[in-house]
Amino acid sequence: MVLTDGEKREVVNVLIKKFALFDCITEEYIEGFVNAYVNGDGHYDGFDFGNEDCPLDTNPYLFVSFKIQSFIYLKLCRLANEDADILLMLVEDRRKIVNMIGRKLNFTDETKKEDYLIDALLSFNGEESLDTFITRYVMAKIRGVPFVLKEKNIVVKQEQEIPSKGKGKKNKKKIKNVALKPTRIDNSLSYDIDLKGLNGSLVKDEFVNKVLDTGILDLIDYEIDKRFTIYILLRFGLLNGTYYSLEDIGTILGDSKLGLSFEKKMIDLLSKEVNFGADEAMKLQKSNK
Repeated sequence: MVLTDGEKREVVNVLIKKFALFDCITEEYIEGFVNAYVNGDGHYDGFDFGNEDCPLDTNPYLFVSFKIQSFIYLKLCRLANEDADILLMLVEDRRKIVNMIGRKLNFTDETKKEDYLIDALLSFNGEESLDTFITRYVMAKIRGVPFVLKEKNIVVKQEQEIPSKGKGKKNKKKIKNVALKPTRIDNSLSYDIDLKGLNGSLVKDEFVNKVLDTGILDLIDYEIDKRFTIYILLRFGLLNGTYYSLEDIGTILGDSKLGLSFEKKMIDLLSKEVNFGADEAMKLQKSNK
């Protein structure tokens, strides 16, 4: 796999920021991981990289970032079985996912939500992104349906493909075999995006901060609209750690109106989430009187 020195540095920087809470995940450790993966060494820190190649339609930078992120989360989840401090940090780090699921499914038992999250973290096997695993696990528990653990090398290619019009019946059948569809942006939803020479310079504004703080991105179905997913990646710093303006997004998508259109859609989604939270707070306040 070929990445420039600059791209490798970007991967390292993104992962350092991602795992800043965990003292055991140092910059040196991440650099070693990235170099081993990119150089095709086959393994690092006891992890076997397997034979999976970056798909032709996937950005190698994103592919490497997500794969190594998943390996590191697997390491942390294994350590969490013996280290209560790491488990606590993982719970705090991923709690927003469970809170969003609870609001979506009207599930309010805080004790069970935390128990489900802990169980998910301690059961993670690294065969999909951690957030997808948690989402599937917790939703299955809340709904009272069996949780289907994805087996090695069975679902990888399925997750790398984006269902679209014209897909054959065989692919649709595979998707139905999965208990719950992933709702996170992970390696299954990476695109080889033509940035048209735009590097992104917009800093995080109040709207971006609000969206990221609510965790609403965890529960959006990104399989519906590829262009909306690209808007999410660009607008909220998920592509390469920088933020693109609506004008830049419109240029990249080839339609000047799309950036604003998708922004309005996200505002609507955010408004519904904020209003729901406000309604729940009002109910709680009344019940305590």
